[in-house]
Amino acid sequence: MDIKCAEGLLNIYIQNICNIIDSFFGLDHAESTMFDAIRLLRNYSELKPVFLKKVADTFALRDRDNFDYSTIPREFIELCAHELRWPEFLELAKERVKVYFYGDITLAAGDVAYSIRDAYSDEWEDRMFYRRYK
Repeated sequence: MDIKCAEGLLNIYIQNICNIIDSFFGLDHAESTMFDAIRLLRNYSELKPVFLKKVADTFALRDRDNFDYSTIPREFIELCAHELRWPEFLELAKERVKVYFYGDITLAAGDVAYSIRDAYSDEWEDRMFYRRYK
């Protein structure tokens, strides 16, 4: 598959993840699509900057009410941080804390910029929500 097709497939996966989560079907129904997208990101390293740009665009928004299909669900970002361990996720989270929480991480409690750090741990608490880790 060429990179343009891979990028198109990634966008389809992300849109499907959004649809499932926004329709309140739960992570268990989105999980297989999330891991399909992660596998695609692993297999096509050229997608990394494309995906990180989408994460940056998502983090640039103030809150979830402003998110749309060009954004990435928080749950998927956290899972990607856990699985891929790219340092850029932490950098983007730090920038979000700087912009929206005056650089104070404690003010970001409850925000993805706060929780993303925990996702890097092998003991990540939210692992329990995914069948793959059970």
